[in-house]
Amino acid sequence: MKIEIWGDYMNCALDIAQVETLLGEDFLNLPGEFLYSDAKSLKLGELYILGTNPGEVRIPSMYPSVGEQLLNLPSKNFNHYLEMGWAAENTERVNHRISPLGKRLSGIIEKLNRHYTLKDVCASNLIFTRTKDLKSMTQAEFDDYAIRCWKVHRLILNIVQPKALLVFGNSGPKSAYRFLQTELAGRREESFPSGHGKTRVYHFETQLNNKKLQVFGAPHLSRFSLKTDAITRISALLSQAQTLA
Repeated sequence: MKIEIWGDYMNCALDIAQVETLLGEDFLNLPGEFLYSDAKSLKLGELYILGTNPGEVRIPSMYPSVGEQLLNLPSKNFNHYLEMGWAAENTERVNHRISPLGKRLSGIIEKLNRHYTLKDVCASNLIFTRTKDLKSMTQAEFDDYAIRCWKVHRLILNIVQPKALLVFGNSGPKSAYRFLQTELAGRREESFPSGHGKTRVYHFETQLNNKKLQVFGAPHLSRFSLKTDAITRISALLSQAQTLA
């Protein structure tokens, strides 16, 4: 089955059977989330948002599996950051309680002063399956899951063709940003203060599908916020990259 979304200037298709093959049956049976944005976000876009993995599994039977998420993807019409109650996510959709993470992401997108909102941005997690926390996942498990899921992200990136990745979670070997830095051979890394304590935002430029790609690694935005100076720096680097492209 292919999901076909009419995006900007092109017809975009994600082959679900191919995704299932890349992830493997054992992974498909695990509780998880595939996209945090809605299905219509699978289109050309400037930005791709990536966390490390979805949150805690309190009651596994109440969470759909990754495989079930894939089957329901064509009809997915809501954004987890904006339309899921963060305190009651394991029970039902609630539209009136936006999580702190959703508020911070919305604020970042607004301050970047681009031509889109958070609802327009394709968003997911490096690893699709849920865990209590990263400490409950061994490094070997993290690496295995990340490698499988990254193959799927490459399919998504072929559709979205973003100019930048905004990644949150940048500390230690079990983080989305550090995995991408290794996987994408990111060089000439720079960093600057996030504005929250001693945390920093990391940045490198790389090539993906023969196009330049900016990668920004923020501290985890469910716990930390980016202050105006940090967002202004990200915006300036994005604008500079577009000018030089």
